[in-house]
Amino acid sequence: MERTVELGPPLPAEQLARAADRSYTVLLQERGVAAIVDTPDGREALAAARDGWAAFLIDHAELALDRGAHTRLWAMHHAAIDEVQRDLRRDLRAANAPPTPELLERRRVLLALLIDAGRFFEALLARLHPAAAAAVGTCRHHAAAPVAGPPQAAAPSGGSSGNGALAALASSVCVACGDLRRYESALPGQEVEQRQRLVASSRRCYLSASYLTPADGRPHNCLGALLAQGGFEDSVRAARHYALAMGAGSE
Repeated sequence: MERTVELGPPLPAEQLARAADRSYTVLLQERGVAAIVDTPDGREALAAARDGWAAFLIDHAELALDRGAHTRLWAMHHAAIDEVQRDLRRDLRAANAPPTPELLERRRVLLALLIDAGRFFEALLARLHPAAAAAVGTCRHHAAAPVAGPPQAAAPSGGSSGNGALAALASSVCVACGDLRRYESALPGQEVEQRQRLVASSRRCYLSASYLTPADGRPHNCLGALLAQGGFEDSVRAARHYALAMGAGSE
């Protein structure tokens, strides 16, 4: 039987998160992505919004899942990342010579966004599901950024609906970590060895997500997209994951 959650009015934690999110969104729209990376008030606005959502996820997992808080948490990061990625792709298409200062600046901003978001989502995963965090690992030598929430977060092990919600949230965060590492692997000028390491790390994230939520097709779809970038053998494996994604989505 499917679990049901009475949504009711927003909790104070959700209201705080939404208010901080609105402030961050306004700042992003008015001052641009660079302000989020390079100015103290931009970084503070981002931290307030995402820490608010993280606290809501950790303290109220079932309700946060049903309200789509995890989706919004990823979307607020992805909006800035996607904007710079689009501009960078446009610059790359137009470049016929050594990289322009504008292209190098966009790469710098994008890399800063990816590193910062990666640290945040790695830390959040450690709070939601320590075992998954250990399987995914970290992509950096420096410590993960702190995440708001109680001193200890329960690790889902199946059985109760609460643990199921935590597993679903952790799976979503694993996918986010995988996407961030995949984006970084595709940065122009990335060294081959580093790119290979990031791709392998991204694959671990997607596999961990698929183990947490076997009925969810998204991790397999991401694995398919990742493998499709390789040679023939990887393309065959990609087709398998696409098929698994379609099968999961039809259940």
